[in-house]
Amino acid sequence: MSATTKGSQRSLRAPVRLSFVATTCPEGMHIVEPEAQSLPANASFMEQQLAKSPGPVLRFKSDRIEKGMLSYAALDDLVSVRFANVREGDLDGLFRFLRRFGQVHPTVDKVDVVWRLQGHILVLVAGLLGFQGKRSREDPDRAKLPDLVAQLEKFPPLSKLILEEGVPVGWNIECRNLYQFMQMEVLLAHWDGARAHQCHHCLDIFVVGRGSGRSKKAIFCSDKCRQAAFRRRNKSAK
Repeated sequence: MSATTKGSQRSLRAPVRLSFVATTCPEGMHIVEPEAQSLPANASFMEQQLAKSPGPVLRFKSDRIEKGMLSYAALDDLVSVRFANVREGDLDGLFRFLRRFGQVHPTVDKVDVVWRLQGHILVLVAGLLGFQGKRSREDPDRAKLPDLVAQLEKFPPLSKLILEEGVPVGWNIECRNLYQFMQMEVLLAHWDGARAHQCHHCLDIFVVGRGSGRSKKAIFCSDKCRQAAFRRRNKSAK
């Protein structure tokens, strides 16, 4: 399945296995107008808050549903960084992300709330991996970081010891939703020594350092951007 995180395998500093079973639709998702509905008497706080948020909602385009395992195995293609790189208001970019990785949260389908969660992941990446906003991208509001980290304490993922011949050798962490997976992914990347830079050409965020396949001094996210920046410099010099 295309939702599986790919990249060169590497050992983590902490013996932690992070995973999540993503639900996706091959046709992707689209925006529809919400249907009027009444909340049950035992509605959760999250459901009550979402009901107060007006606006269009996201739905799978068909009933064809696929399952695929996401895991944290490499730093060169983090799901959280992909989500952070979706520019706010870029619906095409959001749809591409949702088609590959599925729902951000099973109880969150309001478009404006999904954008809010995207902003949360951007703050986590900025606060824990060191990204600094430049040029046309604003620097994320790091004041929100303590509250976002506290969310994981209030709603922790499922975890259990990994035993080998009765001896604990690590932790297996199973996330409840994609949003939680991305939160934990950023935390593990932070503990694993990852740092984030911003591409000097396309302004995308990318991870550098050991295990990422990129130098700590890298200023471009890819060879394509490096060559495009070189051509732009040559053109402006003429």
